[in-house]
Amino acid sequence: MIAAVWRDVRYGVRMLARHPGFTMIAVVSLALGIGLNTAIFSIVNAVLLRPLAVDRPAELVAVYTSADSGDAYSSSSYPDFADLAANSSTLEGLTAHTLMFVGIDRGDVTKTTLGEIVSPNYFDLLGVHLAAGRGFRAGDERVTAPPTTVISSRMWQRDFGRDPNVIGRTLQIRGRAYAIVGVAPDTFGGLAPGMSAELWLPAGCVDDVEPVGMIDVTASPTGTNRIERRGPVLLWAVAGYGLATVIFGFSTYFWLTFFCLAMTGATDTISMIIRNIVRQLETPDRLRGRMMGVNMVFFQGGPQLGELEAGAVANWLGPVFSVVSGGVGCVIATAWVALSTPKLRAYRKGQA
Repeated sequence: MIAAVWRDVRYGVRMLARHPGFTMIAVVSLALGIGLNTAIFSIVNAVLLRPLAVDRPAELVAVYTSADSGDAYSSSSYPDFADLAANSSTLEGLTAHTLMFVGIDRGDVTKTTLGEIVSPNYFDLLGVHLAAGRGFRAGDERVTAPPTTVISSRMWQRDFGRDPNVIGRTLQIRGRAYAIVGVAPDTFGGLAPGMSAELWLPAGCVDDVEPVGMIDVTASPTGTNRIERRGPVLLWAVAGYGLATVIFGFSTYFWLTFFCLAMTGATDTISMIIRNIVRQLETPDRLRGRMMGVNMVFFQGGPQLGELEAGAVANWLGPVFSVVSGGVGCVIATAWVALSTPKLRAYRKGQA
């Protein structure tokens, strides 16, 4: 048996030696196949198989913001996160994070580095025990707070030679000195599967980086960072959408038409954001499935029904009447809702 196998091996080697072109193609094909499979397994292992290096990873859940565009996994703004964290009664805690690209100044060279923008409770809530120093504290996310950062173990090794006195040293980011307050453990690279963050910054430092996601941490001129009078703002936004549509239908001037078109987009965006916030915060848990189902019915069927109605009216009475009547109908419907639902007119942030 062994002799037969050895004979077949020698025969195969002789055939390969006689046909070097075929041998090269076979070797390259095997190398590419093995390399591709290794790369795919590495990605699958990092993204799907390997658990995150946090305390109780099986209990982690991801919270997303669903958009009227149909994307059920959109990111959330920081003020939305603050609202969810303050009103959640089903989660032990809520932390915010998003990937970012940050330019670290090294003399005359700026190195682009991957990191995460996070809320102050990030490391504490995840149960990540830092190798040195501390995590972020409450207040570090304020835009007026001194800039601080937590660096990865890899950056500590590569850029600081594992200096035990690294705490207190600084990184230059967009001309600002960020004090290093902590070093992450070797096993932790953030919450993005398959990616490893080099450093973490509090949310207030967002203006110095390029975040991936919806980030808004700047307070309004009134001193708040949220829309307080949500009910009235929602009603006025929808009414403004209808009014802009009416003017758009009558307008014969380019710039007025352009302005009205922009106003329809702006008012629709405002109403969409408030609707999403109200749905997420005020819908009872027992009705969330029904709410999502009804919302998706209107989302999926609304545009088609609107196109059918607008096309039929335009064909019957003309495009101007079709556009104007749609805007007038929107204003009338909004006025009826405002008059018939005083609770919506009086709805404010934090009210149930």
